[in-house]
Amino acid sequence: MQPITKLPAIYLTLVSLFICDGSALAGVWKFAVAGDSQGDGVATSTAWVNTNALRAVARGITNDQPRFVLLTGDLICGSNAPGATNLQAQYAAWSNAFSPVFSAGIGVYPLRGNHETYGDPDGSAFTSFFANAAPSNGPEGEAGLTYSFTFNNAMIIGLDQYKNPHRVNQGWLESQLAALEASRSTNPCPHVFVFGHEPAVQVTGSDCLAAENSARDLFLQSITAAGCRMYMCGHDHLYNRALLAPRNTAPVMQFVSGSGGAPFHTWDGVYGKDYGEENMASNCYAATNIYGYLLVTVSNFNVTMEWKGSSDLVNWETYDTFSFQATNPAIRNFTDYDSDSRADPAVYSEKQGTLIIAKSASGYQSRSYTIGGEGAVMAPGDYDGDGLSDPAVYWKYSGTWQIALSDHAGAVASSTLGGNGFLPAPADFDGDGLADRAVYN
Repeated sequence: MQPITKLPAIYLTLVSLFICDGSALAGVWKFAVAGDSQGDGVATSTAWVNTNALRAVARGITNDQPRFVLLTGDLICGSNAPGATNLQAQYAAWSNAFSPVFSAGIGVYPLRGNHETYGDPDGSAFTSFFANAAPSNGPEGEAGLTYSFTFNNAMIIGLDQYKNPHRVNQGWLESQLAALEASRSTNPCPHVFVFGHEPAVQVTGSDCLAAENSARDLFLQSITAAGCRMYMCGHDHLYNRALLAPRNTAPVMQFVSGSGGAPFHTWDGVYGKDYGEENMASNCYAATNIYGYLLVTVSNFNVTMEWKGSSDLVNWETYDTFSFQATNPAIRNFTDYDSDSRADPAVYSEKQGTLIIAKSASGYQSRSYTIGGEGAVMAPGDYDGDGLSDPAVYWKYSGTWQIALSDHAGAVASSTLGGNGFLPAPADFDGDGLADRAVYN
C-alpha cells in the first residue's frame, strides 16, 4: 500500500455557494452519510481503520449512486491508538477501503471527529489530506474544517466541533444562514441539511454538544429557524434516530450514524442522562451491532431518509425510514410565480388569450404568456411542484385545462376535467406539494 499525502482532485464534487436551483425543478437526487470507521486500536491489519466493514459500506453506497457522501468523522484511529504508525498511512488505509466510492466519481465532504485530533490537534494533517474535498469558505482558523455548500435545491452545512470542544462556530453559522435567507428571494432553497460529529443530545457518551448546552441550544435554534429538519452526526457507534425537543425552538430529527466500522456501542435507551435531559429526545428507532449508512433522497420539496444496514457485509436492507416535506410557497399562494413568497400582480385578457405577470423578485418586470382565449379563465397553481406557480387557464364550456409548466420552460400541457357549469378549484388535496386540478359545480 502506497501512502498518499492528499485526496486526488477528481474526488471533489463541484458546488456553488448560495446559488440554489430552487427556481427550477431540481428533480430527484441522493446523498449518503457515513462515519466512525476507525479500527479497534489493536495491532492488527484493521487497527487504524476497519477496512472490511468500510469497504462493504463503500460498495453499498456506490450501488445506491448518490451524488456525494457526507463523512461525519472518526474515519481513522489517530496517532494515540496502540499499534498506529503515522497519520498518512492511516488515511491511505481509509482511502483504499473507500475507493469504490471514488472510482464511481462520487464526491466526499469530510468532517473530523475526536479521533482525527489525536496527533493532529490543529487539523493540519486532516485538511492537507482532504484539501481537494472540503470547500474553503469556513471561518478563520477553520478552513477545510467548517464549511457550507449548495447543491440543487439544498444548502449543506458541515460544522467542526473541536476547534472549540463541543461547540460550533455560531457567528459563522449565523452569517451563512443570513446569507441564505437573503438569497431565497431570488434563488429559493427549501432544504437545509446540517452535519457534525457529536450528537446534540446525549445518546451513549457524555462527550457531546450537551456538554456546552447553552451554546448547543443556540445552535439548534438557529438551524431550525432556517428550516433545517435533520441534524446528522456520528460519534456513538450505533444507529439512532431521535426527535429532539430543544428549549425555545422547533423540533428537529437527530440521526446518529456511527456505524461505519468502529467497535459497536450499546445503549440503555435513555437520552441525556448525564445532563438531566431525559425528556429532550424521544426514541424513533435504534439499532446496534449492525454496520450501515444513511441514504437521503431529495425529490423537490420531499425528503426521504433510509438507514441501510448489513449483518453480513454483502446484502444491504433498509431498517429505518423517515420522510418530510418542506413548505412549497407556491402551494400557500397560487399567485406567487417566482417563489419569493410574495404575490405577483397579474392580468389576463380573455379575448386575446394573453396573461401578463409582474414578478416581484425581478423588480416587477412584466412577462407575457399566450395561453387560453375566449371562454377561458385563470386557474394558476404549482402543478409541477417546482415552487413556482404555473400560468394556467380553464375553459368554462369544454372543461379543457391548459398549464404552462415552469419546469418545462413554459411548455403548455392540456387535459380535460369539468365542463359547462363547472368552475376551476385547484388546490393540493393530497398533500404531495403539487396543485391538483379540481372543479366545482
